[in-house]
Amino acid sequence: MVNLAIRLIARDVLQKTSFVLTKSKMSIKKLVSFRLPEELIAALRVRAQGDGISMTELVFRLLKQGLSQRDAEAEPIETLVNQRVANKVATLEAEFHKLQDEKKQAESWVSSPLYSLLMQNAFEQSQDFKNRERLDRLERMVEQLVEAQNKKCSSES
Repeated sequence: MVNLAIRLIARDVLQKTSFVLTKSKMSIKKLVSFRLPEELIAALRVRAQGDGISMTELVFRLLKQGLSQRDAEAEPIETLVNQRVANKVATLEAEFHKLQDEKKQAESWVSSPLYSLLMQNAFEQSQDFKNRERLDRLERMVEQLVEAQNKKCSSES
């Protein structure tokens, strides 16, 4: 009975503060409190009992495993991101070169005599259109003047 009480007290003390040798140094595990869902606590308890270790040891192992796994996964993710960035840069460079080629073609087209002729023709058509608009406006004004004159003449007679 006394042995059992000593074991229980020792277990409680070891769970709260235990000493671990790592790399020839003594380090102390500190008591840390976390709020966890009851389902998770129950699952941890079942697994710890199944593995024959304390819940503290199980949580320690799982956290350590999770952190090392994350560090191992970080490199492939970084590589994947770098590859995606490199692909985007290559795509943008290709589009840039394509636009440069199109610009050169357009510049060569602008300097051709055919382009000059087409532009001159477009300008002349634009001028013709403006002249037609002006002529239409003048004709309407003349019609209004004639109507006004006719009204004036008919009112005088």
